[in-house]
Amino acid sequence: MDKKRIKALMLTDYYQMPIMYIVVLLVMVCKMIFNLFVSAASGNCSFLMDVNASIIMMVFVSTTFQTESLRGVTAFKKAMPYRASELVFSKYIIPISLTVMSVVSSAVFSLIGSLLCKKGMSPYLMQEICFSAAVSVLGTSVMPIIFYPLFFKYGYQRVSKVFAVLGGTIIVITTILGSSGIFAAAVDKDGGPPVSRLSVPVGAVVVLVVAAGYVISCRAALKACKTGDA
Repeated sequence: MDKKRIKALMLTDYYQMPIMYIVVLLVMVCKMIFNLFVSAASGNCSFLMDVNASIIMMVFVSTTFQTESLRGVTAFKKAMPYRASELVFSKYIIPISLTVMSVVSSAVFSLIGSLLCKKGMSPYLMQEICFSAAVSVLGTSVMPIIFYPLFFKYGYQRVSKVFAVLGGTIIVITTILGSSGIFAAAVDKDGGPPVSRLSVPVGAVVVLVVAAGYVISCRAALKACKTGDA
């Protein structure tokens, strides 16, 4: 794969919808700041910003492929001398980067904030960080892993209805999760932020499963890009 070609493909995507890329980046920055300040105030790690990851990713994925479909960019790219691997990899870089950023930001900024907390660090901080990271990594990766191969195979328009239904279902589930956390905090005598816990081994398994999912999805998308009718 040629790095310059991949860069050109990514710039093409960016110039089509620069506002969306900026919004996604701002959301990630806000998530980092939120985790830092919540941890500095309470010593805990909150997952409230992480439950919104699926919403942001659904909007990003749908906007990216819908814009290309409406403007005929997909057909134009295939007519250019790009390899299938370059077309596929250029699409996966952003969601993979967001997934990594989510995991790292949940861990690093929550840990730094907890070290600054006057009340002291929560004894369950690592379990809380694992839960936050798991929620975030699933929210940012489930839709790209499932739908990117389908988009490359059939095109956005033919898959859009299924994408909307599944995406809406994921958003409802994460919203319920966030609401239950808020309710738990409201009845918590300590008045702490919404938190939940996940053991470190289980959190590591979630990350490994997502990593494996990306590998399988990339291979399926590459095959679909070569043989698909999109």
